[in-house]
Amino acid sequence: MEKAPGHYSDCHGCSLCNLVCPVWQTTHDITLTPKGRARALQHEATAAELKNSTATCTLCGACNLVCPQRIDSFDIVLDLRRQILQSDR
Repeated sequence: MEKAPGHYSDCHGCSLCNLVCPVWQTTHDITLTPKGRARALQHEATAAELKNSTATCTLCGACNLVCPQRIDSFDIVLDLRRQILQSDR
């Protein structure tokens, strides 16, 4: 039986996502990475506080492929972007 995708709260900080993240490779700014977003959300950051981080994500999906916890960072970014759009209206 296949394990269901993980939630950001499942992130243990292994940083495998950063190794494949084009934003990390360019900026070396942890706040702009899947790991950075997961950690911020674990500490109750709001979508608005992650606006810059979600805007810089390329949605390449590479992080999803390497995450041992099967965290769907792609969907997390899309959800955060939806929340930001709704709050901006």
